[in-house]
Amino acid sequence: MQHQHFKEINSTQDEILKFKDSKESYILISCEKQLAGRGQYDRTWESYDGTLCFSFKCLENPTPSITSLELSVILLNYFKERYNIEIKVKWPNDIYKDGKKVMGILTQSLSPNYYAVGIGINYFLPPNEDQFGSLLSEVKIDKEQESLEIYNFINLNRMDSHDVVRKWEENCIHLGKQVNLKDKSKSTEGIFIGLGKYGEALIESNGLIVPAYTGSLIF
Repeated sequence: MQHQHFKEINSTQDEILKFKDSKESYILISCEKQLAGRGQYDRTWESYDGTLCFSFKCLENPTPSITSLELSVILLNYFKERYNIEIKVKWPNDIYKDGKKVMGILTQSLSPNYYAVGIGINYFLPPNEDQFGSLLSEVKIDKEQESLEIYNFINLNRMDSHDVVRKWEENCIHLGKQVNLKDKSKSTEGIFIGLGKYGEALIESNGLIVPAYTGSLIF
């Protein structure tokens, strides 16, 4: 296994993408401070002293489109077991606590059967930051060790797609709620009723069940 930990880095995700041709299956990139973090749809991910950012090479789920949902469920289990924290998932790959986003997951194709996965976690934020939430009160996080522990937990607790869908729906923050899902070409409004077998969002709109495979969801 390769674990590279940086004092500062522009983006752990950009760094892991450099291993596209590597035959090594276990690669983890972590940092103390990320200067130019990226989220979905080219959004930025702000890095604070209490933010943990890391990326890794990840074997895709047997149902590849389920992978980011699987990772979000595994993260729920990790923080429940380690910190006794109850958190919720938002389609497709955000994690919430007390109604605010505390984690994000970014997946990109890396090589056959593998993704480059980037995870950003807000353990605690400055008092004046009110857009996002925090997992904990201000405590010292050993970022190198914590990223390794989460990475190992993920690898030891992979799930099949059926269990992912069931567990994800049990912990969805907007299940049964009115949502608006926007992608590049259209906007769909309706009631979020769950996931399809490929991880697609299922929205009941005007008496029809509309599947959505990509997009940004507002609830």
